[in-house]
Formats: sequence, C-alpha cells, structure tokens
Amino acid sequence: MPVNVGVIDADERLLTLGADIYQRTREGAKPLMQASQLGQHEMEGWLLEHRGNANAVDIREFTTLHRATEQGQRGMVEALLDAGAEPNPEASGHTPRSLATAHDHPEIVARLDRPIG
Repeated sequence: MPVNVGVIDADERLLTLGADIYQRTREGAKPLMQASQLGQHEMEGWLLEHRGNANAVDIREFTTLHRATEQGQRGMVEALLDAGAEPNPEASGHTPRSLATAHDHPEIVARLDRPIG
C-alpha cells in the first residue's frame, strides 16, 4: 500500500518541528518497523533517509528485518539490507530467514542466502 505524499509532507513538517521518529508503540515497534511490516515502501524509504535505525529491536527483540520477512515484504527486505540491516539476528528463537521459511517466502530466503555487497 503506497503512502500518500501528503503523509510524508506532514511527517517532514513534524520532523522539522522536532518530532521523535524513534517513538515506539506499546509492542516496542518504531515507525520504520511499522512501515516495513505494512509494506509502506515510500514511508520506509523516507524514514531510512531520516535516520531510521534498520537494526532497532522491539520488545520481543525482533528487528525491522524480522518483521519485513515475516510479512513477505521483499522490497522492504532489499531496502533494509541495503541500509545496513544485520541479515541474521536471532530473537525469540527466530532469524529473518527462519521466519521467511516458516511463512513460505522462498524469494526472501534466497535473498537472505546471498552474500551482502
């Protein structure tokens, strides 16, 4: 689901006024995690450009990459890896690869199996 440009304009304005792009939900998710999990590519890109941490963790210690692989968000996985996301973090007994495998996302498994660089 693409993000409305007006939303990004509003977020840029909020950032200019000092809004915290690191604010967490009750589950410990940051805006970058939410955008990745929901497939909001434009918002994810914007957040990565504005200091969003690709390796932040939620209260389960899942990273943004865990969330994106679990939901089958292949484009997000690419963007996160390109932004320096750790490809194999473990949390609650899962890695991004194990979640991609469990949720039948073979194209993401193949991407995670490729060396970065």
